[in-house]
Amino acid sequence: MTVMDQQIGHSMDSLTAKAGIRMGRGRPIGPRPDPTRIKHVRAALYASGQTVQSWARDNGETPAQVYKVLNGDRACTSGEAHRIAVKLGIKDAAPAPAASDA
Repeated sequence: MTVMDQQIGHSMDSLTAKAGIRMGRGRPIGPRPDPTRIKHVRAALYASGQTVQSWARDNGETPAQVYKVLNGDRACTSGEAHRIAVKLGIKDAAPAPAASDA
């Protein structure tokens, strides 16, 4: 606890806990994808008879990362997990940046 925290009477941990922010390794944990959308994607894969591994191979992704997205272990806010979530339909694609007039 720093000197400033002692003067205020609380630590940063108590502030984040009061705000309902979950922490992971010193940084806030991002919101996870909607569990109902994940269930629908799993049901669609099952109904089509396609395994998660075959979907991953067909789409050029690693099966381990696809499982992590489907299990809700990744926030899917950026990088590989976000790309997988968009391909699966769990998340909507980010809108394209507007072209500048300059």
